[in-house]
Amino acid sequence: MPFLLYSTLPKGHCTEFSHRRQISIAGSAGPLASIQAKQNTEAKSPYFWHASVEGILDEISESVHENAIVIDLKPRNKNSVSLFKLLDVWGFSYDDWTPLAVRLETLHAERPVSDPLVFKKSFDDCGSNHAFAVEFLYLRGGVKTGTWNWGAVGRVNGALLWPDAFNHFAKVLLDSLTQSTNSYGD
Repeated sequence: MPFLLYSTLPKGHCTEFSHRRQISIAGSAGPLASIQAKQNTEAKSPYFWHASVEGILDEISESVHENAIVIDLKPRNKNSVSLFKLLDVWGFSYDDWTPLAVRLETLHAERPVSDPLVFKKSFDDCGSNHAFAVEFLYLRGGVKTGTWNWGAVGRVNGALLWPDAFNHFAKVLLDSLTQSTNSYGD
């Protein structure tokens, strides 16, 4: 599931996305580890934290106003594209691992295209319902140790959530969704 940096340009009521490069938001030198460390100056564990897309872009020295981070949810699909714009990441860091709740905005979900590689170079979001979605992932790093790399890659990358992490995510996601006027299916 690659994270891609796109430049954005308003195009009427739509936005045009032009691929710039693939980026990494994980890793011990990545923006998520850095944001957690800056927010958690006392190295408390467990520690819950938030990273907005603006904060992530700032950490990788990219302009907030001209760029977007897009997740290619199904990069190997040869008949359609599933592209989602990254909005927020909430983390719950333990000593050596961090479950995440990632809030996304739908750009194109299972959109049939003749050549996904060409489509992903430059596209617009015209016709998108911009529905919000949440994905749960985890990083193999926390407050005290770890690489901050993504959890096991495979058909399923799920995070086992203990009650403290689940309760935190439930609260922030509910707050986020109730503040939004756009929800899935609208």
